[in-house]
Amino acid sequence: SSSRGNVIFTSPCDSLITCVPPVVYVTAINDNNFDIIWAAGNEETTWNVDIKEFGDSDWTNVVTSTNNNEYSFTDMSYSTTYQVRVTANCSGGETASAIISVYISCPPITELPFTENFDTWTASSTAAIDSCWNRLSDYVSGSSQYPYISTSYSLSSNKSVYMYSTATTYSALILPPFATSMDSLQISFGLYKTTTGSYPIQVGVMVDPSDISTFTAVATVDASQGYRWQMFEIPLNGYTGSGKYIALVSPNGTSSYPYLDNVE
Repeated sequence: SSSRGNVIFTSPCDSLITCVPPVVYVTAINDNNFDIIWAAGNEETTWNVDIKEFGDSDWTNVVTSTNNNEYSFTDMSYSTTYQVRVTANCSGGETASAIISVYISCPPITELPFTENFDTWTASSTAAIDSCWNRLSDYVSGSSQYPYISTSYSLSSNKSVYMYSTATTYSALILPPFATSMDSLQISFGLYKTTTGSYPIQVGVMVDPSDISTFTAVATVDASQGYRWQMFEIPLNGYTGSGKYIALVSPNGTSSYPYLDNVE
């Protein structure tokens, strides 16, 4: 004889997920303000909204159990990526969240001349730089971030930008975006080198201030003498690309430790 165990069939409805994340959209970004709106994922009627800067571990709650499906963020930091989390409050205490990212770019510079002597910036190899500027380097030395603000040498007052490059690494200082066409602009700056050797600086334009591969050099300059400041004025009329970010690059190929000041 033989026997067969009971076979139990379950309905697919028994395992249906009833608490699903809302669908979130960014509806407007105006200067450093932005608006979001969301649609219910299922039948929930209240939501929590949280925000944090990208890379942070802790969220900040901005509203709890709201029955509105929109929210406006104001006075956010420029040149910063935020993550916004909208959480559906479902029956039975269940929750489901959706996360979106929003980047607040710096407004393009419209008033010329634009000048910066770095004297109000914090001088430290680990300090942040102005949020609308950017810096890039593939040189790693502890917690130092190159280039950085230094008090060792200065053309005006007491601070300048310390660049650093080696045979295989570079450093780059990138200005905020400009509204004016690049080929109608020029840039001037002071260059100081601490030896009589070659400390070249490439002047050019970037399309993406976070990607050095988008840099196009327009000119390369080098101070004719060491241990003193020398001013340079470089027209950008040879640039034909779409970039909006002027960049000063200490390129790889030689060990070079120049200082830059009075960018205009």
